[in-house]
Amino acid sequence: MIKTTSLLLSLALAGASLSVANPSFAAAIPSAADTAAQAASELDEKLARLWADRPDYVALLEQKQSDRPLRVVSTVPPEFPKSLKRSGKKGTILVSFFVNEEGRVEAARVVDSPDEGFNKPSVAAVLKWKFVPAMRDGKAVKVSGLVPVVVQ
Repeated sequence: MIKTTSLLLSLALAGASLSVANPSFAAAIPSAADTAAQAASELDEKLARLWADRPDYVALLEQKQSDRPLRVVSTVPPEFPKSLKRSGKKGTILVSFFVNEEGRVEAARVVDSPDEGFNKPSVAAVLKWKFVPAMRDGKAVKVSGLVPVVVQ
């Protein structure tokens, strides 16, 4: 579901629209913006369930993120097991994470993954990433992030 919603969110943000020749049929097809809004709502609910054991993080998910968005200082690529590399499996692992006021990732969890073997290495890598701290009203703040880790 996340792969589809990511595409739909991208289309809506890019201002894409669906054109259908038959107007009566078109009325039954939701617009890209409607579909993206529904997908965003579903993702919000999924993130709230994922972090339900951490009410402080759920509260951050619901807040205005920041005046200055996160900027990456450094990343570390995931180190997948050789057996997984040899298997030829590919896909996108969606990782939710929280960055503290110092710009360090303090928690990360997998939202969606094509194979459980990708999960631990993806989370371990994201936990090593560094960011310029996000700012709100001139102060460094803790924020959430969402990143796709692509395995090709």
